[in-house]
Amino acid sequence: MDQRVRPGCSGGGHTPGGPKTGSGPCSLTIDEGLDSRREITILIFTGVEGRRTAEPNGGMMHALRRRSDRPAPRVSRWTVAIGGAVALTSGLLTVTAATSVAAAAPPPPGTVISSTTTSIDALGLPLSVAAWHLVYASTNTHGRPVDDIATVLLPNVASPTSPRPLVSYQVAEDSLGTSCAPSNEMAAGDEAEEPLILAALEQGWAVVVPDYEGPNSEWTAGVQAGHAVLDGITAAERFSPLGLDGSATPVGLWGYSGGGQASAWASELAPTYAPRLDIVGVAEGGVPPNIADVANKINGGPFSGLYFGAALGLARAYSNLVDTSTLLNSLGQSKAASLASACVEQLAGEGAFQPIEWYTVNGIDPLTLPNVQQVVADDALGQRIPKAPIFLYMSANDELIPVADDDALVAKYCSEGVTVDYIKDELSDHISLAVSGAGAAIDYLNSRFANQPAPSTCATGPSTTLSTLASTQALITFLTAITGLTGFL
Repeated sequence: MDQRVRPGCSGGGHTPGGPKTGSGPCSLTIDEGLDSRREITILIFTGVEGRRTAEPNGGMMHALRRRSDRPAPRVSRWTVAIGGAVALTSGLLTVTAATSVAAAAPPPPGTVISSTTTSIDALGLPLSVAAWHLVYASTNTHGRPVDDIATVLLPNVASPTSPRPLVSYQVAEDSLGTSCAPSNEMAAGDEAEEPLILAALEQGWAVVVPDYEGPNSEWTAGVQAGHAVLDGITAAERFSPLGLDGSATPVGLWGYSGGGQASAWASELAPTYAPRLDIVGVAEGGVPPNIADVANKINGGPFSGLYFGAALGLARAYSNLVDTSTLLNSLGQSKAASLASACVEQLAGEGAFQPIEWYTVNGIDPLTLPNVQQVVADDALGQRIPKAPIFLYMSANDELIPVADDDALVAKYCSEGVTVDYIKDELSDHISLAVSGAGAAIDYLNSRFANQPAPSTCATGPSTTLSTLASTQALITFLTAITGLTGFL
């Protein structure tokens, strides 16, 4: 075979996102006869060792193979990291390799990259539950590779059904820094929703709790959250210490408020993004289907700080469409910098009764801007149809979320054949229903794991109750779960 090698190298510089080098990339066109042509890009690093580099918000990436900010190369191109010397003479390439050729393609989503044993604390005491942190491969809003983190938990009680179910519990992460993510807060004993997670463990379920906002804390970014949830489930199923039955594991999703949004996005994305998962039921409460409608409802009120924080988080996911450096005025820029890694408590406390227009250039309402409207449209639920049955529980008087949006979402799902059990609670508010609705959510998932037919209110309209605890079974489940928590101490 006639091979002709035509080398060509650029001048010195550095690779995007990588270390500076003594030489730029060399592009070689190798002709193998008339019908075959291959192009290889070689990045030459002379005397450079791979190193770990700190990323924003605590993420860690390898300097020689950054995964979060660029797509995988084309099949016809290989990226090779080579330490050594390169001699180019008479069209002949000689490479003395000092390191192994690095694989160009990232691991498939759901791959467990690393695992670490951890402990979960409550009231300053470690809980009697086996726990691990998993770093796993996923993809972000734009389908680019990213490494996410989840906490996986195995209870010390047997499951009443076989195989043991797995519940993905999505906390209301609602923050702009990874220090606020559940993997950190559960280890420190600071996670407010930990009693609900323990109630799930008490059922004999294995539980995975993903840091679904990702390493860049992209709060309210639905696609990012959905991918992280689904890939976290896959990673948990593949993690042998949990002893699960792989893709045959029955899976339930559960979350409230921001966690309800993440659960809803995962349920909508699952049929196309992760069709191998056996999701048998979804319990989602306090779900915000449309972020712009929430923003309009809370702007300038006691919860307006959540609007500012959520806007920053969503802008991180859609930086291609929203540039906060041109949208925010000097006061807004200063505020954004001070809140760059804030948790929800700080965001709510420091932003109360402050309209977003105080912080934008010329006091513009950002929701009137075409690019922002495009982001809102892309981030709205109801564009895809879930396959799994859904239990949706809402406060009829929710002070944060327009319940009419959930009415419309349920109508859409029902019209597409989704089995939805929709309940409105008259006595609760947004925050209290997270706790009072837990018993009904647990009962719903237990019934799905027992292969009982899923109830539906599609034909009758939503069921209205004074309280979800008015159901005797839900009340018993709630009280049993609360009193049983001491078994983990």
